Amino acid sequence: MQDYFWVSSHDYFMGSTISPGHWGRVMSSYLIGVPQLVGRHAERLPRALREYVFETVRLTLKPRYPSRLEALFLCPDLTQACRLISACQPHRNHEFVYRVELVDDRPVVAASMDLTRIELGDTIHTLRQKAHLYWSGMETETMELLTRSPIRIREKVPLELTPAEDSAKTPEPAAELPRASARA
Repeated sequence: MQDYFWVSSHDYFMGSTISPGHWGRVMSSYLIGVPQLVGRHAERLPRALREYVFETVRLTLKPRYPSRLEALFLCPDLTQACRLISACQPHRNHEFVYRVELVDDRPVVAASMDLTRIELGDTIHTLRQKAHLYWSGMETETMELLTRSPIRIREKVPLELTPAEDSAKTPEPAAELPRASARA
């Protein structure tokens, strides 16, 4: 069975099964009608808007692909998992990386996590363009894999992350593993 990598801020036991859809549950709990969104809550409205745009484009372009709101996000290799951790800093801490396997044979779709970044000056039109590229499978430096399959934790992967001042370098994996092949 194919190995993938999964990043979480929760500490799981080997053999634990994780269900898809956590990101969708988080998004649906966002309060977007609050007059003054401050601090990290200020990021909620753009994220909710991005997910809405990405979902409408997916339904038109690739309706059989897993929705970001109903999927699990995996990494094809350990290097990509480390890039994901770096991309999420400083908003998330104490990340764990797990080697996982799919519980069933549902498809895995590769997409560019880089295209999900919201940049200063982005518009609805820009988000639609990014969504088209995202769902068309454009490859960039940081890739993510989406699946509706639950996953099973095979092991926690020990990582020694590089110091913050050396953020240009990606943490070194313990051993080089074959890259996962995405299937649609």
